[in-house]
Amino acid sequence: MKKNWLLVGVMIIMSSGCAVEKKAIVSQPVNVPQQIAAPQQASAASTPAPQVVSVPPQGTQVTGIVDKVIPLIGTDPPGIVIVDERGEKVKFITGAYSEKTNLNGEPIYMRDFKQGSKVAIIYIVNERGLNKALSVKEIR
Repeated sequence: MKKNWLLVGVMIIMSSGCAVEKKAIVSQPVNVPQQIAAPQQASAASTPAPQVVSVPPQGTQVTGIVDKVIPLIGTDPPGIVIVDERGEKVKFITGAYSEKTNLNGEPIYMRDFKQGSKVAIIYIVNERGLNKALSVKEIR
């Protein structure tokens, strides 16, 4: 360890009789840790490369027809409103966490979903009671 010196300063203490008492605080050595070396890497031959596995989102799935795509406005979250199989309008919030794909399975933006498109949505209900879309996929 490398030692550096730290000078704290001089402290002045006043008493009730207007006499001034001065006490010097002695500088003390301070231990400064050296830069920590990075852990040594195992050789590539002995450690297999991690495999990336795509895990489908876990939640409830619903299908329906896009009624409206809601853009991000102010602090309101963006989202999508669909008409489900029962004919009810259901709103889902979306964000960067939402996987959004077209008919070919290619990533797209929420604005690319058009009114009247059929979609399958996997969602969860978050702690605020909102339907949070984990996946929005255009289907036939």
